[in-house]
Amino acid sequence: MTRRVKCPRCGYIWNTRSTKEYVTCPNCQRKIKPLDLDKNSRDGETLEKLKSEIIECIKRNNALRIIDENEPCIKLSSGTLSPYYIDLRRVLFRDVTCLRKIAEAVILKVKSENIPVDVVACKALGAVPLAVTLSLLMTKPLIVVREKEKTHGLGGKVVGPVEELRGKRVLVVDDVATTGSSLLEVIDVVERYGGTVSKVIVIVDRMEGAAERLKERGYVLQSLLTRLDLGISDELLNRLAARCVERTH
Repeated sequence: MTRRVKCPRCGYIWNTRSTKEYVTCPNCQRKIKPLDLDKNSRDGETLEKLKSEIIECIKRNNALRIIDENEPCIKLSSGTLSPYYIDLRRVLFRDVTCLRKIAEAVILKVKSENIPVDVVACKALGAVPLAVTLSLLMTKPLIVVREKEKTHGLGGKVVGPVEELRGKRVLVVDDVATTGSSLLEVIDVVERYGGTVSKVIVIVDRMEGAAERLKERGYVLQSLLTRLDLGISDELLNRLAARCVERTH
């Protein structure tokens, strides 16, 4: 069977009958692992289907809450006030079918770009179910950065084989990105112990500065969804924010 493939080094596209993992590019003559364009197309369709199912999961589990008129704003972990709240713990901690779909979507994004991953990492607590599921499905070790330093037992800020991070390529995940502080905290740990962040993926990007902050550090934030996919348009957000009443108690 003929398949369309692309050289990841020079970008040359050709048809091949070879089923070998590594082939020689006819253009640059390098021995490479070609990108299967037909498979990427199928994976893209599967990813879009998974995204639609994830949106339904969020709606079904009431994980998106928008304030009523004259209701106080909701304070986020970043300290900012918001007229809406995305509580993905209602999905990740209770709906295992949806959890698996989310993990499969993340894995598809990683595989579609041939991103190497040796370790999965996240910050406690919201993304832990996703990180654990990815660790199991990808058969990779897991690193979890605690919210606070543990003061009993053996102590420590990090759970997992952090001492083995040197030279390892790390997939950093989170549930929701707002300012990017949680992601950067995990990235700091990876860099401190000699690892390399190969990909940063969140389930939902609230589009409130996280991508820009990561870009300043040289990283690209990818997300399965944004607030726009959940129906929070710029127009609606401005309208909600205008009527949002800040708590005074």
